[in-house]
Amino acid sequence: MQWYVIRTKPKKEFLARRFFDKMDIESYIVSSKILNKNKKSLQKILLPSYIFTRLQKLEYSTINQNPYTGSVLTYLGQPAMVTNQEIVAMRHHLESIYTSEDFSNKAVGSIVSIDHGSFSGQKGEIISRTNNKISIRLFSIGMVITISLN
Repeated sequence: MQWYVIRTKPKKEFLARRFFDKMDIESYIVSSKILNKNKKSLQKILLPSYIFTRLQKLEYSTINQNPYTGSVLTYLGQPAMVTNQEIVAMRHHLESIYTSEDFSNKAVGSIVSIDHGSFSGQKGEIISRTNNKISIRLFSIGMVITISLN
């Protein structure tokens, strides 16, 4: 199955996803949780007017059934496709998801670089680790962060 990039009508990304869900079509919106002034959690769209859909074969009739979508994004005259690894990387980056393999060969005292999430690009020293958590003291701010490993 391949991921395709579909344009949505302005501010209709979540409605488009719900419609695809009803059709049993997997879709992904690039969004992040934020807190508004009242400390209420909201989803902020990071790629406005775009949704990724995972299809066995691109059928325009299927896409056109969704009243909240527009056209398929193209590149060099062909539908734009995104690999599953790219979707996983986006999700991990935005959700700060780490796996035990990310730090598998790193012991306490090792210097590591954070690859994704809020502290992307920061370096630090591992100060403790358990089976599912690792604590890193960031050099730039002297702060200790604890990362849960999936």
